[in-house]
Amino acid sequence: MPSSVSSGRLLPAFGRAFLKNFAVFSVRAATRETGDADRPSPQARTDAPTAPPDDTPHGRRPSAIDQAKAFIEKFGRDWCTNFAGMLAYNFLGAIFPLILGILALAALFLPISMVHAVGNQLNGAIPAAANGSTGLNVDFNNVLDRFRSQSGLAAIIAFVLLLWTGSNLFGVMENCFSIIFRPKNRGFVWQKLMSVLMIVIFAILAPLAFAASSISGSYQRISSGLLDIPGLGWVLAAGGYIIGVIVAFVLFWLIYMIVPNLELGFGHAWRGAIVAAILFEAASLIFPVYTSHQGTNQFGSTVALLGILTFWFWIVSLILLLGAEINSFFALGQRATADDLPGVVHGMKVHGEMRRGDDASSPEAQERVMEDAQPPDEKRRAAGA
Repeated sequence: MPSSVSSGRLLPAFGRAFLKNFAVFSVRAATRETGDADRPSPQARTDAPTAPPDDTPHGRRPSAIDQAKAFIEKFGRDWCTNFAGMLAYNFLGAIFPLILGILALAALFLPISMVHAVGNQLNGAIPAAANGSTGLNVDFNNVLDRFRSQSGLAAIIAFVLLLWTGSNLFGVMENCFSIIFRPKNRGFVWQKLMSVLMIVIFAILAPLAFAASSISGSYQRISSGLLDIPGLGWVLAAGGYIIGVIVAFVLFWLIYMIVPNLELGFGHAWRGAIVAAILFEAASLIFPVYTSHQGTNQFGSTVALLGILTFWFWIVSLILLLGAEINSFFALGQRATADDLPGVVHGMKVHGEMRRGDDASSPEAQERVMEDAQPPDEKRRAAGA
């Protein structure tokens, strides 16, 4: 009898407990399925096209003033003014070997008279008082002729050294872009190959950009040698400026697509290229003003010329980095880190902190944007990790 009573009470109690636990388990399973359905699968995330960054990380669209403040903050924390000085120094050290290397390369394919004409124009761009025997003493044609008169092996070695010195400029440029766009740097060999490619592109487009700006800046002298047509000078000035902006746009666009170790397309690079091209051509019109005011003594003119060249290359470097920041900010949605570079390194090495700061989109969306822009070898390395 006690056995039957005990079993009569135990079975209903067990049944109630089983049904209760089954209901709780079913609710939890349904909740988990709903969350998994809303979260994209890894395959879907990989195959889906990257959406443009959403500028509403905190639920509201930032105003133009907020955007400007965020851009200035990123520009400052990326050390752009400091990197502009570093790039200007490398421009100053690489520009003459780069020009000589380009002239030597052009002499292999073009008539020597045409190359000498370009060399005479380059010599004329340096004020005479600063280029005497006690000044810079630079004669591009003289150096080119001595280079061409050397034996085969010596000429090859000299040509390789010129390209090597010039290629260092684009290696430093990639290092600066790596801070702005935040990829890893290329390996040594691939960086040098990229630099050689940029030297070829620079040799083709840079003279065209400077020629167009010189036409725009000398419109009065050019129009005076033609028919006295009203408004012709202004047409030449505007046409030269527009052509110069177009050529400079192509040059900056290729720089922003090739130099950073990222797979950036036209949509990522066109904004910064347009701004950089317009500012570069405007600066190119202002710089020749100095050449019409030569100093009274050779030493003073030489020092002044070096100072002007350094300042000019700093302006060009600042324009170059400004365009890169525009692409990083508006095309990739990247924002300033939580601190500047010394602060980031200090927090990481001393306190073990990694304060990344806010981006235009969520961390997951920004990670997908950067994953899509990584070069193929970095994608393979990440997939195998």
